[in-house]
Amino acid sequence: MELTDSNLQTLTDYLQKTLSPDPSVRRPAEKFLESVEGMFNYPLLLLTLLEKSPDKVIRVCAAITFKNYIKRNWRCNEDEVNKICDSDRTMIKANIVNLMLHSPEQIQKQLSDAISTVGREDFPHKWPNLLADMVSRFQSGDFHIINGVLHTAHSLFKRYRHEFKSNELWSEIKLVLGVFATPLTELFKVTIGLCNEHATDANALKVLFSSLILISKVFYSLNFQDLPEFFEDNMESWMANFHTLLTFDNKLLHTDDESEAGPLELLKSQICDNVALYAQKYDEEFRPFLPQFVTAVWHLLVSAGSALKYDLLVSNAMQFLASVSERQHYKQLFEERSTLTSICEKVILPNMECRTVDEEAFEDNAEEYIRRDIEGSDVDTRRRAACDLVRSLCRFFEGPVTEIFSVYVASMLAEYAKEPARAWKHKDTAIFLVTSLASKAQTHKHGITQANELVNLTDFFIANILPDLRSPNVNQFPVLKADAIKYVMIFRSQVGLLNRNLVSLSIISIVFVNVERAGGRHDMSDLEKHLSESLFLSFIHNLIKCSLLSLCRSVINEYKKQIFILLFQRLQSSKTTKFIKSFLVFINLFCVKYGAIALQELIDSIQPSLFGMVLEKVLVPEVQKVSGTVERKICAVGMTRILTECPAMMNCGDNKLWSSVLQALVSLFELPEDDSAPCDEHFIEVEESPGYQAAFSQLAFAGRPQHDPVGPNIANAKLHLAHSLRTLSTACPGRVQLMISSDLSPEVTQYLHGYLQAASVTLV
Repeated sequence: MELTDSNLQTLTDYLQKTLSPDPSVRRPAEKFLESVEGMFNYPLLLLTLLEKSPDKVIRVCAAITFKNYIKRNWRCNEDEVNKICDSDRTMIKANIVNLMLHSPEQIQKQLSDAISTVGREDFPHKWPNLLADMVSRFQSGDFHIINGVLHTAHSLFKRYRHEFKSNELWSEIKLVLGVFATPLTELFKVTIGLCNEHATDANALKVLFSSLILISKVFYSLNFQDLPEFFEDNMESWMANFHTLLTFDNKLLHTDDESEAGPLELLKSQICDNVALYAQKYDEEFRPFLPQFVTAVWHLLVSAGSALKYDLLVSNAMQFLASVSERQHYKQLFEERSTLTSICEKVILPNMECRTVDEEAFEDNAEEYIRRDIEGSDVDTRRRAACDLVRSLCRFFEGPVTEIFSVYVASMLAEYAKEPARAWKHKDTAIFLVTSLASKAQTHKHGITQANELVNLTDFFIANILPDLRSPNVNQFPVLKADAIKYVMIFRSQVGLLNRNLVSLSIISIVFVNVERAGGRHDMSDLEKHLSESLFLSFIHNLIKCSLLSLCRSVINEYKKQIFILLFQRLQSSKTTKFIKSFLVFINLFCVKYGAIALQELIDSIQPSLFGMVLEKVLVPEVQKVSGTVERKICAVGMTRILTECPAMMNCGDNKLWSSVLQALVSLFELPEDDSAPCDEHFIEVEESPGYQAAFSQLAFAGRPQHDPVGPNIANAKLHLAHSLRTLSTACPGRVQLMISSDLSPEVTQYLHGYLQAASVTLV
């Protein structure tokens, strides 16, 4: 493709069409862009548009398209076609850094991510001048440019946090440190100095603090694998400045938003992460600096408000204290009874209490709240950090800490007993405290394997947990019901009871979430006795995930309409890519198991003609997004049954829907997965996502063969389509052949004839 005005206009037109809500306009445009990805100069055209197009929307769209193009195609495996020619690769690396640094922020972030993708593959050997080019921009004095460099560096280096150690990795980090460490340190000092100079300029402070946040993130990445000699030699300078920033305050950086962390909170949160890293991994070198950080973090925790915007900061600060308190040589910092009492009363208890925002989170999405709690994936919450701090303190001070908290547990339970409706949160906190105190060692399979002997788990269970489990009103105090079930699950080696609360609206997902990870399958015959309509109304997709294959057909028949109504409600209210993919696999699996007629009649019973709308508006435009070999096979077989076994598809006056489904099915066979996402889903980073940690995670399902519910009877879905079309054409002589020849594109028709020929099938 030549760099001409005509080609630029053509590309602009197609980019504009990809923004259309109409799938009949959007999908052909997306297919066109896919078809020209391998052409010479295609990336140059995109870069030209994102730099010079007068339409800001087109510029952003071109930037996102370019980033996704790089992510899909830059890595070139030996057995794959290289879609980016060498000259285009050279051109991209020669221009992208400068273009990124001088672009608006929206475009800058997309190009920065693209640079990170290229860097992961080509740096350092195929892109040796990348770092020098980036570092030279620190001298510009323009913090828009500087922040662009820092964001790129953060994206490029953050993989060091989770890469396995190797000589190649050490060599790369050593090279990076040689070029980047000194300029980064100087920039850190200069930026702090500028913060003091511009202490009365709110806009300048916000820009400077965004730089300090990125510098602190890069520091964390560069120090994660091992303590570099450079940072060891300059530790005093870095730690002195970190301490200054941790105790820094300026009203101009305070934000009115109570839910969103501002630059001050984000920077202090990252500094807590940085010093926690040093306390955990480099405690001998860090020891001289630790007491001042313990004091600073202590004051930070005591002064931080209860607003949501402080949650990450408070959580990271408590994690720092936890990492310090569980080390033998820091024991003296906590052994005074007054110190322990102060930590328990002023830090742990306030942050373990159920706040209004927690209650609202439970009401808005009880399933997610419970799942994160029981899995321990709520690592960014105050309560989880407070629990971790309790366990860390108990390593050396189990007796005093248990004694201190026992008084509070008794007091809170007494308050609950007086007036349960008013004081149920006190009991919730008491259960959290007891759980934290008692848990010394835990596994997913067996729950708590080692418990605090000073806590009588059985007595507490009988007095405080069992009454909630036996309560005839299973939906009263749902948070306490959730606490009770969780208590039973994690202490199941000590206590074992799951009863009628399986029908509780707010706790049923605990039983089903990660059943295998929690220690085996439940007896479905027993569970079926307790299933109620409320179960399906609240947590249906957990049932789909772990058991709509193991539940008997009679149970599904009883609730299937409610299930589909719920799914359609979710589809209408929150149409995320992840949900759509799961939804399509589910309806096709239903079709495979129960037949196309059953699927069509069920959906149309909810709303007349809804089945056709689902096919047209969801299945046809979105099925290409389904990922996974088994999942795509399920969709292929399900769509084949819809095409060939559903009379409604053939009896409608307009056969375009039939042809559209067939065309989408052939595309599912022949085209790669569509990994594009709406604009608002492009900016999610794993590192920033709740619950993600760079630490070790158990591969709970590693090594297990993936179950294929379609079964061995259909080994080849393409041949299955061919044979099914023959059966249909026999029942409807002439019609199938006519629809294929008149309504399908030539490319699809050619593929289809290939399937028929391979299956030795001739249509009537």
